[in-house]
Order: sequence, then structure tokens, then C-alpha cells
Amino acid sequence: MNFYKGLTEFLRKYHADLALLMIVTVWGLHYIVAKDALSRLEPLTYNAIRFPIGLPFISLPLLRNRALIRMPRRDVMALFGWVILGLVGYQILFVLGLNLTTATNSALLVATLPAWVAALSVSMGLLAVSRRLIIGVVVTLSGVMLIVMSHAEGGPSLSSDDLLGSAMLILGVILSAIYNINVAPIVERSGSMAVAILAHWFTCLGLVVVGLPELIKLSPSDVPMSVWPNILYSGLLSSVGGYLVWSYALGRLGATRSVAYNNLSPVIAALAGVLLLGEHVTLGLIVGGIVTLVGVVLVRGSGEETATEEVPLTPVMAAGD
Repeated sequence: MNFYKGLTEFLRKYHADLALLMIVTVWGLHYIVAKDALSRLEPLTYNAIRFPIGLPFISLPLLRNRALIRMPRRDVMALFGWVILGLVGYQILFVLGLNLTTATNSALLVATLPAWVAALSVSMGLLAVSRRLIIGVVVTLSGVMLIVMSHAEGGPSLSSDDLLGSAMLILGVILSAIYNINVAPIVERSGSMAVAILAHWFTCLGLVVVGLPELIKLSPSDVPMSVWPNILYSGLLSSVGGYLVWSYALGRLGATRSVAYNNLSPVIAALAGVLLLGEHVTLGLIVGGIVTLVGVVLVRGSGEETATEEVPLTPVMAAGD
């Protein structure tokens, strides 16, 4: 009886932490799931299918409150523009980059998002400069260089798939950082749920348009049944489920405590990449990964008003999704 009472008390006290830990694990494994799917589907086709899958589910809150997405037309147009640039651009570069490099490499590079948000925020005068912030950004970018160099045989070469994939991922993360920063005022005015729903709609539209040439030529046999679990995992569990859990945990635990869990995502992805995909891990990648994560922790702890913490990261950014 005492055991059940203790368990109930534990779950009551730590249920948000446990939910966040579960979804961070889902996000870490998502790199493996997506990498596996890309071995059977073209990257842009995968994007154009997986995102619309989650559209009805993320729109469910509108059944209870249609006014949820009420937003000034000016903000809607601004959000549309930033989504096309930041989220659609990120999604395209993410799948193309993941297709060329490893899941481990991808997860570590995507984890640098807070550093890019901080660096861009400082350059735009939106964030006060601190010694810890500067050190964190420098350490993070040094880790990125080590990760990229660890895959370049005989030195950097643009002919290397790993190097090209890494460059695409870094550019994608920078685009998503630009989105984070510029959408922050809209989130403050209209709320994170309204922004998340509209952003998902606009991202779906952009990805379907980009993937339309491939979708037109697609037949049912081109999408084997074996890839549908990957698509559902990505479109529902990682994306929609991830956003809902993240938003709930953010409200219960606060930004600082919540983002700390996100540091586990690349570690989980790296372990899964080695164990499930047999990915080769070099000393440079290990050192670069550790340096990168240390830098990200320094950036996230550099102040209470970082742009990374002001905007709840959607799965698109928090999970490399």
C-alpha cells in the first residue's frame, strides 16, 4: 500500500519531468527513424507526406475554440513569411542534410540552435552581451567545426557528402534561429498555440508545393507499407505529440528546467545511431559532440531573457523534425 502511495506521489510530483524525458527520447530516436525512411523515400517526398499527416491532430484544439488562431492580418502575413523562410527552409535542408550525413552528426549540429539564436540576437541588439554567452557561442561553434572536420577525409572537401550534409544542416539551423527570433513578438501577442497551429499549416503548404513535382509522379507502390510507421512516428508522435508535451512541460516546469532536458536528445540520437544503424564514431566526433553540448549549456544558462527560452521550441526545431 505504501509502495502505491509513494508511486502516486512520485508521479504527481514528477509527471511533467517524466513526460518531457519520454518526448526527448522520442526526439532523439526521430533522427534514426527519419534516416531509415530516407533510404526508401526521396527526401522532399518524405517531407511532403509526413507533415500533412499531423495537420488534423494539431488542429483539434480549434474544435473547442475557433478563436484560438485569431490574429491580426499583419501578424498572419509576417508569420507566413517567416515560416516559409525559417521553417520550410529548415525542413528542406534538414532532410537533404540528414540524407547525406549520419544521424549522430545531424543531431549534434541541430543541437546548436540556442547558440545561433543567441549570436543572432546579440547582433540584432536584442540580447545583452555577457562573458558566459560569448564563451558559450565560441565553444559551441568550435564544437561544430570539430564535428564537421571529423568527417572530412584528408581535410575539408565540398565533394564529401558528410561535409555537404553538415553545411546544409548548419544553414537550416540558422534559418530556424531567424524564425525563432522574429516570431517571438507574435507569440507574445497571440500565444504559442495560435502560432504553432498556423505555422504547421503554412509549413505543410510550403513542403507540399516544393514536393509537388515528385508527388505527381508518385504511385502507391512507391511508398511501401514498411515506411508508414516511420511517417506516422515523425508526423504524429515526434511532431504533434512533441509540441503538446513540450508546451505542457514548459508551463509546469519553466523554460530553464525544460530546455535542460533537450540536451539529452543528441546523446540519445548518437547512441541509437551507433547501436541501431552501426554508424562509425570517430574521436573527433566524440570530442566535438562534447564541446558542442558544453557550449549549448553555457549559452542556455547565460541569462533569463535569451530568445531561445522566450519561444517554446516546436518539434520542428527541438527535435530536428
